Amino acid sequence: MESDSAKLQALIFDLRVEALLGNKTAYYAKILQLQPYLSRTDSKLNQVNIFQFLAEYHIAYREFEQADIYLTEALRFSKRLRNYALTAETNRLFAKMNMEQNK
Repeated sequence: MESDSAKLQALIFDLRVEALLGNKTAYYAKILQLQPYLSRTDSKLNQVNIFQFLAEYHIAYREFEQADIYLTEALRFSKRLRNYALTAETNRLFAKMNMEQNK
């Protein structure tokens, strides 16, 4: 379990680096690598982060129904954790999704 957590954190770090470098292709490819960690991690915090990344991916590819599912789960968990930063980030992604839908 420890090695999965370390791998997950390394992957999230790589994701953030790719985002900063502006390499969207690698960024979105690495987001998809997060999916198996949803069932492997017990950490609600990690799950919320994964849900947010996956939602961002689906928003970018205009798959709004799937993005909505991930964002709804992220919002539910972040409220349960009482983590206002995660709740705010989830709401930002909801706003981004609504903006993209109205284009």
